[in-house]
Amino acid sequence: WVLICAASWRNRLAQISAHWRRALDTTTTVEALAYVRHSQRVSVNGDLSESADDDTQALLNHSKTRQDSGGASWAWASGTARHQWQVGASLDRAQVSYQQDRQGAQLDNSRGVQALDEDRVLSADVQGQSTHWGLYATGTWQLMRNTHLTTTLRFNRAGVGNTLISADEDTGVVQSHAPERFIYRNWNPALGLARQVNGQLTLFANVARNTRVPTVIELGCADPESPCRLPAGLQSDPYLAQVRSNSFEGGLRWDSGPAVSGSLTLYRTDNHNDILFSSVSTVGQRGYFRNFGLTRHQGLDAALQGRVGRWRWSGSYSHLAATYQTEGSLRVGERNLPVHPGTPIAGLPRRQFKLSVEAELKPAWSIGADLQALSRRVSAGNEDGRSDDNNATAADFHVPGYVLVNVQARWRPSGLGAPSGVKGLEAFVGLSNLFNRQYTSFGALASTRFNAQGGYTGLDQPALFAAPGAPRAVQVGLRLRL
Repeated sequence: WVLICAASWRNRLAQISAHWRRALDTTTTVEALAYVRHSQRVSVNGDLSESADDDTQALLNHSKTRQDSGGASWAWASGTARHQWQVGASLDRAQVSYQQDRQGAQLDNSRGVQALDEDRVLSADVQGQSTHWGLYATGTWQLMRNTHLTTTLRFNRAGVGNTLISADEDTGVVQSHAPERFIYRNWNPALGLARQVNGQLTLFANVARNTRVPTVIELGCADPESPCRLPAGLQSDPYLAQVRSNSFEGGLRWDSGPAVSGSLTLYRTDNHNDILFSSVSTVGQRGYFRNFGLTRHQGLDAALQGRVGRWRWSGSYSHLAATYQTEGSLRVGERNLPVHPGTPIAGLPRRQFKLSVEAELKPAWSIGADLQALSRRVSAGNEDGRSDDNNATAADFHVPGYVLVNVQARWRPSGLGAPSGVKGLEAFVGLSNLFNRQYTSFGALASTRFNAQGGYTGLDQPALFAAPGAPRAVQVGLRLRL
C-alpha cells in the first residue's frame, strides 16, 4: 500500500511539474521599425471668382506642397501559455511646406479657365511641423479555458505648429503671423473579451477610446473671421480641440475551416469635438474648420467567405447610420443649415454590398471579379431635406446609388517551380468599372453662374453640384514580396 501511494504521488507531482513548465514556457520577440518618406505635389485648379467683374470671371489657384516625414517604433512581446503581453513606443515627425497663389482668369466656351496676362498673387505660405510620440502596453489573459481578456493602455503626446504668411483676398495685403504651436496629451484605454463557444463559434465584445489631433492644415484654417480657400489656403487661427472617439463593438466569428467562415459585428462610435469644414462661400470653396459637439456612426457589418475547389468567394454587407447628435447649425454654401440629433451626415451611404469571386485556372494563373453596390446618399446642404433657408418646402437632392464591376488577373511564377529569387513576384492586370458606368461620388448644394444650356450669366442661382465617379481604367503592375 505504501509503495502504491508513493508511485501515485510521484506521478501526480510529475503531472504538476509538467503543467507549470508549460505554463511558464515563454517566448520573447523584439521588433523595431524605422522609416523616411518624402513627397512633393504641384497642382493647379480653376474656380469661379467671387467677384461679378466681367474681366475676371474666374481664378487659377496654383499650389506646391512638400512633406518630409520620418519615425520609428519599437515593441517587446513575451508571455506564457495563459498570459501574453506587449509593450512598445513610437515616434513620428513631419515637416510640411506649402505655398498657394492665385491668378485672374476668364472662362472659355467649354467652361475651361484661361489665365489672364497678369502676375500671380500670393494667397498663403505655411511652414508646419508636427511631432507625435506614444507609449503603450497590452496584455491578454486566459480567464478560463476558452475565455480571454485583453486590456490596452496608450499614452499619446502631440505637438502641432506652423508659421503663416497670408494675403487678404479683398485687399491683397500680405500679413506675417506669429508662430503658433499647440500641445495635445491623452490616455486611451481599451478592453476586449472573447469567448470560444465551440471549435467554430467565438463571441466577442470590445470597448475603446481613441483620439485624433488636428492636422497642420486644419489648424491653419480655423478662424471664421478669416476663411480660407481649399484645398489649403491658410490663415492664422484659434485653437481646435482634439477629436475624442468612444467606440463599442460586439458580435460573433464563425470558422469551419477553408470551406466557409464569417462574422457579424454591431458597432457604435461617438466622436466628441469632431472637426468639420464650414463653407462661407457660394461659388468658391472658402470656409474654415471647426469643432462640432457630437457625431455618431453606428451600424452592422456582416461578412462571409469560403472556397469550393479552385474557386474562392467572399461577400459583405454594411448598414451604416451616420448622424449628428447635437443641436446646432452648419454653414454650407450660403445656407445656415440647422441640425438636430438624428440629422444624417452627407456623403455616406446607408447600405453597401460587395461580392467577389476568384478562380485558380492553373498553378500560376488566377482570374477574378468583384461587384460593389452603394445606396443613395444625402447631398451636402440638403441634410434637412430643404434647399433654401427661407423656403420650408421639402426638396430632395440626394445622390443616387450605383453598382460597379471590376475584373483582374494575376500571374505568379512561383506556381511554375520558379527559383526562390522570384517566388515573391506577382504580375497583375485589372480593369475597374468594367461597363464604364457613369455615377456620382458626392453631391453638394451651391450656387452657379451658368444656365441650363451651359452659358455664363454672372448671376448666382442654386444648383446641385455632382462629383463624377472614375471612368473605366486599366491597371498593370508588378509586386515583389521578399
